[in-house]
Amino acid sequence: IGAGQLRISGGSSELLTGGFKYSDIAWTPLIKYKVDDAKGYLIVKQPDSDNYNIDNDDKYIWNLKFSENIPLYFNIELGAGMSNIYLDNLIISQFDMNMGVGKTEIDLGNKWMKDAAIHLNGGIGLSVIHLPKNVGGFLNNEKGLGSVDVNNMIKKSNSEYVNEAFDKSKITLKVYLKTGIGKIEVD
Repeated sequence: IGAGQLRISGGSSELLTGGFKYSDIAWTPLIKYKVDDAKGYLIVKQPDSDNYNIDNDDKYIWNLKFSENIPLYFNIELGAGMSNIYLDNLIISQFDMNMGVGKTEIDLGNKWMKDAAIHLNGGIGLSVIHLPKNVGGFLNNEKGLGSVDVNNMIKKSNSEYVNEAFDKSKITLKVYLKTGIGKIEVD
């Protein structure tokens, strides 16, 4: 999504349900699904355009709900706007996200069924990341120009942190964070 508001959560009985709101018909999202080597690929994309002058009167909102029964690998590219990502109850094997300009909140939830890798590239603005408490958590922070506040984790080195469940849980969630220019808060 190049510009606008994005919300991702679970709760769908299908692979994807949800809705889109947009002020201009040219902004109709492109949705494509294909199967290659027994893997399904779902692409939801803002159409290419040189004319995305979204102002206060315009709307561009995606509210995407995914199935809680299908293993998912996300690759998200954000532009400018606000994003709320709720991964609780989703089966995630990998999650890659390039944050853009604006505010992003990512709630990794508490119900992980298997190990997963989360790759986050910070942007410009504020990003808030909520880590699960009952799952082994590992954070590797590759610091850029922005600031990072890590709360409720144990510092192992200048760039590595773990939570209290790290050596106790059967499941480990590894978060690889590259900061941008903005501020990132991890709790």
